[in-house]
Amino acid sequence: MVIGKSDPIRSFYVVISGQLKLYRSSAEGKEQTLQLLGPGDPFGLCTAFATESFPASAMAIEESAVLLIPGTVMEAIARQEPPLLFNIIQILSQRLKKNGQ
Repeated sequence: MVIGKSDPIRSFYVVISGQLKLYRSSAEGKEQTLQLLGPGDPFGLCTAFATESFPASAMAIEESAVLLIPGTVMEAIARQEPPLLFNIIQILSQRLKKNGQ
């Protein structure tokens, strides 16, 4: 388990190697896979700038390495490099569009 749904986090993550799955579990215990992530895939974008918990769980499905960048570091970088925010918005928009279909 990389992140549990109720874990308080404020970080940005990037899969360096391996494969992870983002998933949610219902009250009945049914698991819904939201996305499979591989090398280079970011996640935790929505929590890097907020203090809320992650809206899903992330679990390695094979041996994996994950880079964690604290939210405070992301904020500092975003202030110096505003184009980073546009890239984050683009990634989030693409994911919303994909999940809405």
